[in-house]
Amino acid sequence: MNRKQRKLSVSLGLVATAALASGAGLAVAEEGANADQSFESQEGDSSLDLVSLLDQIYTDVEVVTASRKAQNIKQAPAVMFVVTQREIQQRGYKDLKDVFRDLPGFDVSEEVTGEVRTLAIARGILGANKLMVLKDGKRLNAITGERLIIGNNMPLFNVQRIEIMYGPGSVLYGADAYAGVVNIVTRTYEDLSKEGKHGIANVSYGNNQRLDAAAMVGTRITDDITTDFSFRWFQTQGENMLGRPGFEDYASEKYEQPTYDHEFYWRANIGDLKLTVLRENSKEPGGPSTLPLLFKYDENFVWHQIQNKAYIEHTKSGDNWELVSTVGVEEYRLGTKTNFQYNTESPIPGVAGIGSQYKFGHNQAYWAEEQLFVDISKDYKLTLGVYGESVVAFAKGNNLSKRYDRDDLLDTITYPDDPAIDPEYRGKTISFGPMPYKGLGTYAEFVAHLGSKVTANAGLRVDYNTDYKFVATPRLGVIVVPTKLTTLKALYGEAYIRPSRYLAFEHWSAGAFGYQPNPDLKPERLRSFQLSAEHRIDAFRVTASAYYNLIQDLIRPESASAWNRNVTAGEPRTFGGDLRLDYIYKTLHGYASYSYLHAEQDNGDPMNKVAPHKLTVGFDLEYDKFSVSPRFRWSDKIPVLDAQDDGSIGVVREGGHQIIDVAATYSDVGSVDGLDVYVSGRNVLNSEYIAAGSFGEGPEGWLNRVAPQPKVTVEAGVRMDF
Repeated sequence: MNRKQRKLSVSLGLVATAALASGAGLAVAEEGANADQSFESQEGDSSLDLVSLLDQIYTDVEVVTASRKAQNIKQAPAVMFVVTQREIQQRGYKDLKDVFRDLPGFDVSEEVTGEVRTLAIARGILGANKLMVLKDGKRLNAITGERLIIGNNMPLFNVQRIEIMYGPGSVLYGADAYAGVVNIVTRTYEDLSKEGKHGIANVSYGNNQRLDAAAMVGTRITDDITTDFSFRWFQTQGENMLGRPGFEDYASEKYEQPTYDHEFYWRANIGDLKLTVLRENSKEPGGPSTLPLLFKYDENFVWHQIQNKAYIEHTKSGDNWELVSTVGVEEYRLGTKTNFQYNTESPIPGVAGIGSQYKFGHNQAYWAEEQLFVDISKDYKLTLGVYGESVVAFAKGNNLSKRYDRDDLLDTITYPDDPAIDPEYRGKTISFGPMPYKGLGTYAEFVAHLGSKVTANAGLRVDYNTDYKFVATPRLGVIVVPTKLTTLKALYGEAYIRPSRYLAFEHWSAGAFGYQPNPDLKPERLRSFQLSAEHRIDAFRVTASAYYNLIQDLIRPESASAWNRNVTAGEPRTFGGDLRLDYIYKTLHGYASYSYLHAEQDNGDPMNKVAPHKLTVGFDLEYDKFSVSPRFRWSDKIPVLDAQDDGSIGVVREGGHQIIDVAATYSDVGSVDGLDVYVSGRNVLNSEYIAAGSFGEGPEGWLNRVAPQPKVTVEAGVRMDF
């Protein structure tokens, strides 16, 4: 392909990127074999119709997340985004959290506690375990329901595309596919070999001693055996947040909060078998939204979490059916270095002298799933599945003055004789050991194409768990494509969060305050209604979606008591909409999105942590070998808890921000194909702003009500496909 054709290919790939699809926005088509073939077939045609080519690319876009099987994005029974490899590179996205910042309907708080790291809230649904994140279709969330760390542990250097599905996904994915499902689809050896490559290397360095190094390499061993592995190492000394909003009184305190994250990922294809091994090791700083009055911000205040996962998948198919069988084993471990380092000089009664408080937790799970996809006819399709799991969970334990002995899985806590503590535990010594449970689920979904313009789907899943018994989650949808330029969708779905051992048996004691278990937790339920529409007008594409979410049996802390526990209570709701506009002119792709959100608790008060109005505007411009991608984000103030004049706890609005990010790339340096240099800057105006804190915030809590956000972050790097 010559340079002119390559520029055209890139520009059209950008047009079709990062847009709401399936009625929620534009599908993001990637540069690929189909696109290149289309452009090359038009060589020498001066009357090339860009709009027609864009339609062709959009029509050919396939996604797998919504139905767990490849399908045209217009027919996917979900509101979706697709973000491509090209967009990831041009916009300087390094981790999944970077993508979330630019998505409609998301509120993002970075640099909160180590246990959460980044709080990504989709459409007002709070919680660090409310999004299910997949890597190549397999969940990255701990199968046992622990909070999901979204930090620098979800690298994008080797990603082909990211599929973001808004709304419930429990019908096909089971527990915890709640506010949405995000699928990180990585490049394989086959993808690299089609481009004449065998590997990827990426290294960058930035302020705050930010080092990011990653590599992927693959090879073909025999005609039937290929393998590839990737590794990513990230570290930073972090930005000193003391003295920032919410921490003005602690500017002189010591601050040492480094981050060390690494991931190892290996795959092998052996005929019809796929083998996968993943290890994720995250050492996240405990701050900065925890209160320095309680905690000491040194290198010992760390949350150390390890996940090991391995899968074997076998696929067998016939003329009109496909059978996918998968078995897996997973380990979640809270490292013995995990330490809530209390401030020994704190003036708070019961805190001074506590010092190091180590944590430990360990869960192991074995699971198996069988999926059958049947094309009954050209117009009728059926998906059937059965899933089973066996888990042994040792929930996050009590605070300990020394590191836990991993060979002694027994945790003992003595509760004081305090009236705030449940009589079952008050004044008693309680021991907790490994707690097994089992689960079984079965699901079915039927899809009918009712003529050439209407598609309907209906699905149902029933799960049984030895802890909380039966849960049923349905899904219904109707998709209408009246013309090739318009897609309409009406969707209904339900999902649930499992009352994990992590939530049900959380227990710890630190002086005069702590947490007590509640084994009677019920599943948290979500009912979601979505409408979406997308229409194309020449080089413009306009997309809009509206939603209504009702949460039942919300799992949350019972009160601000010194001895708290998790309970299921309340029915908060959220409703709102997203509007997206995309435009292409030659090699310029411009886009803008606006999100409105109304989120309220069951008593009518605003829900904390979410902004009612958000706006994003940006463009991607490519000229010859150079590309630049500036983005502007504006967010309204967020409601947070604070003390009122009468001493009660109420809701106030704080924050609000205007942020500019910029990334630039120079490709094929020195005429070396695949060698790129890049620079990216986040918050380039160095704005000082705040976002929502994590959980339990407030005047009586152990976290600040807000989290100061990073100032300017600049990094430069080299990327090469070889």
